[in-house]
Amino acid sequence: MKDSDGGTFTYALDGGATTTITTAPTTTISTQNGGVTGRGVVRITGVSAASHTIRINVTSPTSASNSVSIGGIGTPGSSSDKNISYVYEGGVTKQREDANSAATAQYNSDALAVVNTLAGDGLKVVFVPVRNFVNGLPSQMFDQLHPNDLGHSLIRDAFESVWQ
Repeated sequence: MKDSDGGTFTYALDGGATTTITTAPTTTISTQNGGVTGRGVVRITGVSAASHTIRINVTSPTSASNSVSIGGIGTPGSSSDKNISYVYEGGVTKQREDANSAATAQYNSDALAVVNTLAGDGLKVVFVPVRNFVNGLPSQMFDQLHPNDLGHSLIRDAFESVWQ
């Protein structure tokens, strides 16, 4: 979703009443070519374990610059379900000289909160604190935003530090 627009949706579960949900995206991060990125997350709780039909309708404006996508629907049958895969959510690295520091730190904080919520629901989701590994030092960065070979090796180290 774009900027702070958030999104508005309606959903109906198993043909039942329509419910409206509004999301507020996480802190946006400006890209080098002028775009911005933010994410909103919706959880529908209290649904019994069974097959269900859900109808989702996006009611907020959408466009190429304000797109909406559904990332996933469902939860495991139990927290001990061994057949689901782990999902690793990598945070955002520090930029060279830590430009945009407050926004990237807030984005990571928001992402960690979402990961913790989903893990609490029994999903195998792990946050990867790449910001703790890539400090934005010139020796780690190809340019202001992108890690070089050393920076990428540090990102690998970050993922390995939480590998399940």
